[in-house]
Amino acid sequence: SSGINAEYGDSGTYVFTATKDPSSKNVFFTLDVKVPSSNTICTREQESGYFVVYGRHRDCRTWHEAKDFCYENNMDFAIPKSVEENNQLLSVIQDTMGPITNSNTFYHLNMIWIGATDRGQENTFLDANSRTMQPLTYFKWMGGQPDNSLKHDQEEGQDVVAFSRISGRWDDTYGFFKRPFACYCPGANE
Repeated sequence: SSGINAEYGDSGTYVFTATKDPSSKNVFFTLDVKVPSSNTICTREQESGYFVVYGRHRDCRTWHEAKDFCYENNMDFAIPKSVEENNQLLSVIQDTMGPITNSNTFYHLNMIWIGATDRGQENTFLDANSRTMQPLTYFKWMGGQPDNSLKHDQEEGQDVVAFSRISGRWDDTYGFFKRPFACYCPGANE
């Protein structure tokens, strides 16, 4: 008889075993495939933290979905807190996302969700990761931002922030757009 069996093993390993009828002269084999589980994406075992970008081609999410994804995978929603961190995130985004898309058709792929919001009080932007929602002290706004534009027949204004993968500047915007997003994996001492 022939068949392929798969079973889930320890530590996110799938074990595939293929068998054939011995009279067919085919070799039997077993293949172990390591599939990281969600809690191994960010182990926090490294000395210093790092940014992780998702959504290059297909895993774009709304702002709230992106925030939830980061938390579910032991990460924070990325929020640069200095010029250096903003530049580091821009570099990671450009390395991860590849060439910049200049077409308006792909505008949302050029903006990356980060963890800042002014949902509680207009123009008081807070770190979305903090349980106490601490006010941000570093910003890098695009010209004319934040503007809290009221478009798209939305009752709420622009209460979340996206990061330009072209300039590293920030835009307050609507959270319902599906976009790439950035998480932050803290270091062991953070």
